Amino acid sequence: ARIRIVEAGPVRVAIEIERETEGSKFVQTVRLSTGDAGNRVEFSNVIDWKTKEANLKATFPLAAANNLAWLLATNSDASIRHRDRALELATRANQLSGGGNATVLRTLAAAYANAGQFSRAVEVGQLALSLTDWESPLAKALQQEIAGYQAGLPYREDVKQ
Repeated sequence: ARIRIVEAGPVRVAIEIERETEGSKFVQTVRLSTGDAGNRVEFSNVIDWKTKEANLKATFPLAAANNLAWLLATNSDASIRHRDRALELATRANQLSGGGNATVLRTLAAAYANAGQFSRAVEVGQLALSLTDWESPLAKALQQEIAGYQAGLPYREDVKQ
């Protein structure tokens, strides 16, 4: 998947997630606004369906909420980060996943660190790590991020616009 920031204004942030498979193309835009409009996440989808003899099923992707929480917690651009919303979305994604998804827990740990709650970030990061294959890229990333949280540093990630 290709993820890019398509809007990073003072009142709204939007990311675009583009996927292609078997000749079909999916583009999903996820928007989050400030104020009362910030109480919801807006999704729009553009689908160019060319896959023959296959059905398309639309579901609400937990990954989209988790991806938006990750962006709001870890982006290197402070104007995009949103401490409270990132923590809210990551907490909700964790509840929806049943608390046992390492990727969602990684996001929750990053959101805690972004909010300055480093001991909680370490605790949740270690839980995520316990659910991974220790040789996986996810485990290696978590180990580095946990070390940063232990040093009082939130994780930051550059996203190309």
